[in-house]
Amino acid sequence: MAKVVHPARNTAPDALPAEAFGEIELNGIYEAGCVFAAALHDINHHHIGEPGSWDLWGSGPDELARLHAALDQMATAIKASRALLTSVERRVRRADGRG
Repeated sequence: MAKVVHPARNTAPDALPAEAFGEIELNGIYEAGCVFAAALHDINHHHIGEPGSWDLWGSGPDELARLHAALDQMATAIKASRALLTSVERRVRRADGRG
C-alpha cells in the first residue's frame, strides 16, 4: 500500500490500513469535515463578496471587528475539526494495535 503524501505538509503520514476504518470512523471524519465546511460556508455567505475578496461595507472599526470574528470562527472550527480527527485516529490506532 503506497503512502499518501499530505499536500499541505509534504510529509507521509503514518499510514493506517483502510480496513481499520469502519462506519464509525468514516462518520467521525465526515463530522469533522462538516464542522470545517459549515464555518467556511457561513463566512463565505456573510463576509465574502466576489470570490476571493472580503465584502467591505462597514466602517473601519466595524470591519476590523467583523474580520476578527470571522477569523475566530474559523479558528474554532479548525480546533473542533482537529479534535474530532484526533479521536478518530486514536480509535483506529488502538484497533490496529498501534496505540
